Amino acid sequence: MVVNVLSSVIKRMKNVAIVGAYELWLHQSTKVREQRNKSINIVQKMLHRGLAMAFDGFASIIEETRSRRAAVQRALSRWNTPYLQKTFDHWLE
Repeated sequence: MVVNVLSSVIKRMKNVAIVGAYELWLHQSTKVREQRNKSINIVQKMLHRGLAMAFDGFASIIEETRSRRAAVQRALSRWNTPYLQKTFDHWLE
């Protein structure tokens, strides 16, 4: 009878130790997974930040090019207008 009780106590102690070890492993693996996911998110944000900055630079260059093109078109239209006006005046004479 005493042997059965001791055997039962020993089994229970082993089970408690196994469950404790499993819970510790589960906690640590979960913690490592969360840290890895956080690191991946940080790196992705850093990569996207560089991409966003590159796109902003591209967009500003395009805007500058468009404004320069509009300025050139305005200048050319002013140059063409006096020529057309003189041609029209000569035609009228």
